[in-house]
Parts: sequence; structure tokens; C-alpha cells
Amino acid sequence: MNNALQSRAMYLFERVGEPLFLGPRGSSNTLYEIPNLTQQQRHASETLRRMLTGAEPSMRIVPNMVNIPNVPMPDLTDVGRLCPKSEIFCYFIPNHARAADAVRQILLREPNTDNFIGLACACRDSTNVNTDLWVYAFASACLSRRDMRGFVMPALYEVLPSSFFDPHVLRQAQ
Repeated sequence: MNNALQSRAMYLFERVGEPLFLGPRGSSNTLYEIPNLTQQQRHASETLRRMLTGAEPSMRIVPNMVNIPNVPMPDLTDVGRLCPKSEIFCYFIPNHARAADAVRQILLREPNTDNFIGLACACRDSTNVNTDLWVYAFASACLSRRDMRGFVMPALYEVLPSSFFDPHVLRQAQ
């Protein structure tokens, strides 16, 4: 696995509760160029990009752009019904397991890594996919795909700190 692919996949695990278009990720300031944004999302993304790249030289951020291909989005309504975004995801709940397996299978069907990453981005920001469920499905798909061999998974406590630390401690840390 090459470093660029590792970074593109790894940065998807960063700030998973926040839409991808909202800012740079990782130490390389990776910005994802997401297709099919709403007008409001596009405006927010462009405003943020102007702020980051047009700041005074000492504060300027030069983003590393990742263009996400426009892949057809599958219907994820059943996933949202089986495990709503507002619920705590647990793979041992049968409906949650079915939903997670459905998202994983959708991701595994993609023929190449570009489409795989593109669909992962779309699922990540979908209104029907529970955030913790997405983390499970994407991590599982990354570790199962032949073209992702060698992928280094981030520590789960870094991806979902709210699952491991008391909310009071997290607020203090922030």
C-alpha cells in the first residue's frame, strides 16, 4: 500500500462526527474535494478554504487536495432504520450488525480504491449512517480488501474518544 492511499483512508477516521468538507485533516492539512455538495455546504467549504489559504503568510495553510470521485450513492434508508444515527452502535444488537454488514458489503463491492474511498466518504457524511457504525464498517472493509493490504488502522480510542473517556474529561481536554 502506498503512503498516499494510507493517508487518504486514515484521515477519514479523523473527527468522524464532523462532515468532511469542513476542514483540513491530519498533519498534511488534507482537504477532501467532495462532489454533490449542497449550495450551503459548498459555500461553507469555499469560505473555509479561502480563510485557510488566504491568511497572512505566517498563518497560511497549504492544503493537500484529495479529489473524491462521484460514485453512485446506494440507498441507505434501511441502514438508518436498523441503526439510527442517534443510537449508540453495538455490533451485538442484531439490527445494528445487519446494518453494519450492509455498509461493509457496499464498500467491499467497489472495484478500485478510488471508488472505495469515494463511497466511504459519501457513507461517512450520509444522514442515514450512524457514525460509530460507519467506523466499524469502514475499518472492517479496509482490513478486508486486497488492495488495502498493509493499511495501518488508527487506535480506536483516537477515532472515538467519547467511547473511552468521560465527557467531563473530554471537555477539559478541549
